[in-house]
Amino acid sequence: MRAADSSFLVSLFIPVDKHHKEAVEIFEAEDKFLVPEDITKETLTVVAYKLGYAKMKEVWKFLFNSDVFEIVSEDFNKLVNFYLSLSKKISFFDACVIYFSLIESSEPASFDRQLLSVWKAIRS
Repeated sequence: MRAADSSFLVSLFIPVDKHHKEAVEIFEAEDKFLVPEDITKETLTVVAYKLGYAKMKEVWKFLFNSDVFEIVSEDFNKLVNFYLSLSKKISFFDACVIYFSLIESSEPASFDRQLLSVWKAIRS
């Protein structure tokens, strides 16, 4: 099970995205993805801005009703403490993906180079 980042989800749901084909391949290769609650919010916002409110509603229904995606949350204090423990400059949202990836001992589903770089540094 991999934690999904918004870069992966946006690429999956927007066919003209430069990483769409790769996102579909990752999606088809996995049985389940964890989607941090904050990443869900970020993804829905980007889809609404890029494709409109109607498409965002479709994406929400798909994420919410899918057996492949599990929207997860964590104690906010734990997430903040994890974020504060990182020595690299990274967004809170990226830290959430890294946090859940570490819990699952799996690589994040992401196209964000900075996120992946921090994740690799923590793993070594």
